[in-house]
Amino acid sequence: MDIWHLKNKYIIKFMLVIVFIYSLQCAGSSMIIAENRTWLLKSEAQKNKTVNIQIQSQSLISKEAVIKSEIKEIDMQTLVEIETITETSALVPQAAPVEVVAPVAPVVPITYQMPTASNLSDEMKAIWEKKVIGTDQWNTLIEKVSVEEGIDPIFVKCVMAIESGGYQQAHNTKNANGTQDYGLMQVNSSWGSYFDYDKMLYDPEYAIRSGIQVVRRKVILAEKSGVQPTVFEVLWRYNGKSARGKIYAERVTKLYNNLSGKTENELVLIKKTENA
Repeated sequence: MDIWHLKNKYIIKFMLVIVFIYSLQCAGSSMIIAENRTWLLKSEAQKNKTVNIQIQSQSLISKEAVIKSEIKEIDMQTLVEIETITETSALVPQAAPVEVVAPVAPVVPITYQMPTASNLSDEMKAIWEKKVIGTDQWNTLIEKVSVEEGIDPIFVKCVMAIESGGYQQAHNTKNANGTQDYGLMQVNSSWGSYFDYDKMLYDPEYAIRSGIQVVRRKVILAEKSGVQPTVFEVLWRYNGKSARGKIYAERVTKLYNNLSGKTENELVLIKKTENA
């Protein structure tokens, strides 16, 4: 019996050893499987990250292409606008300042009843009287040059009122873009060598005629855009087609309405005198 029990005891121990060894092998296999699975997950994540980066790169390249296309389109539009201004300009080449000369041929006399500050309503006097009084001294010259150039002289008087108040040597040097404004009509220096700006400060007829030349450019641009060159539209373009320019146009249009008795839809063009 002792020998039997002893054998059973060793057999049991042997089996326990085998079970222990098998457990160790199973645990080792599980660890290897877990490690392999972790490596596979990391590889898959890295692969997905690479794919995402490639997709993002392609998206950025596409966006860059769109932006370049938009920039090119804007550049082309700007070029067209510049070419339009160049084509419509009837002024002399930029090689030398324009010497604006009144027509020498006899002109057909057209008489306008030029308004003065006394024609302002009481409401408008509170706002405009001082500026309009300043322009009254130029009424005869305004009428003469405006009729020669085919522009409503009352319109020109209103522009002069808001721009210089009739002060011949008005010179604005405070524009945010670095440009300057000169003379009775405050012609902007962005027109380059088309004009003799200093001459505007001592030659009132040249100053008025130069301002009217700018008005005519705005009329042509409005017509090319398919818009009627009304008082309001040309005033807006004269100051700049912006929100601020619109407020400017609204203010001066009210003055024009008061002095002329006409509406903002009145065309600024009139019949030019012969050979003007």
